[in-house]
Amino acid sequence: MELKINEMSRLAGVSVRTLQYYDRIGLLPAAKHPGNGYRIYTAQTIDRLQEILLFRSLGFELKEIGTMIGASAYQRLDALKLQRQLTSRRMDELVQLLKTIDSSIEELEEGITMKKEDKFKGMNFRNNRYEEEAREKWGNEKVDEANARIGAKTDAQLGTMQDQMNEMFAGFAQLRHSDPTGEEAVRLTERFYHFLNKEIGSFYNKEVFKGLGQMYIDDERFTRNLDLWGEGTARFMRDAMANYSDHYLK
Repeated sequence: MELKINEMSRLAGVSVRTLQYYDRIGLLPAAKHPGNGYRIYTAQTIDRLQEILLFRSLGFELKEIGTMIGASAYQRLDALKLQRQLTSRRMDELVQLLKTIDSSIEELEEGITMKKEDKFKGMNFRNNRYEEEAREKWGNEKVDEANARIGAKTDAQLGTMQDQMNEMFAGFAQLRHSDPTGEEAVRLTERFYHFLNKEIGSFYNKEVFKGLGQMYIDDERFTRNLDLWGEGTARFMRDAMANYSDHYLK
């Protein structure tokens, strides 16, 4: 199966310009026709575009998508399973939102009084998916410090920071079948520890750093995202961070 760029555009419902941009940044490379140099899209490329657009519809940024899809441990089946889980959760939220709207209509039309706490069910306006939980766990001062540091960075600085984090996540994934107390794991974990304190906040002491690693396992959302790098990455990071905290931090 081979499609021209206009055919691909109609099939996926995205613009030609979008496809050209995806090709230019290396997210969706297209083969070139040997005769005229036009872009050609194969069955494999169609599957890749589906993956990209599914992640986009779930709120992932292009840079995140490119990093995940480009990782050596990336598996299409695992990605689809994750996308299904995230979509199912979104459906649950939308069903609850629909109930809230219906109840509000009934309140106006039939005089049925809603409980005040029911008026906001299904709504979620948090920009940071984990910020409220972080505030509960670590306190407002630490979260405010992290937000201030991140907010002061330029887009270029944020991009560099994300690249560095992705490089470390990929490193942990490559080591995930090794000893989390081994020399390579300790070096990488030390780098991760100092990176967090420099770029995010100076509050990553022994307890907070170890607790963050444990959260990678306790919170299934972190586990799923980290395990996109390779199944077992989150657990390995938890063990490596616990070892570093217990034996190298005061």
